[in-house]
Amino acid sequence: MQGSSNQNLLVYAYQTDYWSLDNPGARFPRAVSTPSVNGSNNFQVSDAWLIGSKYIRLKYAQLGYDFKQGLLKKAPFQQLRLFVSGTNLLTAAKSQDYFIDPESGTNNLNNYEYPVQRTFAVGVTAGF
Repeated sequence: MQGSSNQNLLVYAYQTDYWSLDNPGARFPRAVSTPSVNGSNNFQVSDAWLIGSKYIRLKYAQLGYDFKQGLLKKAPFQQLRLFVSGTNLLTAAKSQDYFIDPESGTNNLNNYEYPVQRTFAVGVTAGF
């Protein structure tokens, strides 16, 4: 899509779901605010911009295995544990359709924060 001065604009699919005669059940109101078109009614108070805040997030998980003493008889240590862990593994929320993190709070009114990072770790714990 081209903007003014030949700028390339990124348009998401949800941004094209605005009201028109062909799309009267749209998610968003009319896409213009010119008084001659709609009498400036895009400035009226509305709940059209509210997004459901229910979400579920798998914030942290760890899977590990402790080796039995019998397997460690010939090893130089008494305990051995292998593990893999991850943070921010899964989030399910309606607000993600609009690239908004549900835990961002009111400080993120314009969605200008770094996204939540998903991290993985693999480790070994040994006791001597």
